[in-house]
Amino acid sequence: MPHLESLSKFAELSMLESLRETWAKVQEIREARMVIWFSVLAVVILVGVYIMKAIRNAMLVPEISKTDHMAVFRELRDQGKLDDSEYQKLKQAVIPVGKRPEPVEFQELDRNKDNAEATRDD
Repeated sequence: MPHLESLSKFAELSMLESLRETWAKVQEIREARMVIWFSVLAVVILVGVYIMKAIRNAMLVPEISKTDHMAVFRELRDQGKLDDSEYQKLKQAVIPVGKRPEPVEFQELDRNKDNAEATRDD
């Protein structure tokens, strides 16, 4: 058995020496060196991008929509923790008067009206 162990160690050393020789030959070829360094550069860039995305995602705070704010304020009003005047002030602060969107029903009615007028004109 000791003979087999020394044989396997010799095979490992021989393989390691063969790899070293091959690596030395590869290093002598200019194009091979360029491919290796471009590969290293690509890996470094990809790792950097991954780290930057991870940091960016960790720093992002989920944005609360105006609808979510208003839902919380409505709940507080319904629970009696806000009176109507406070609720109206908060509503105006969250959704300014000039910025309020039209209700969906009116937008749909206007679209239907425009479509009907367009078909009549044809």
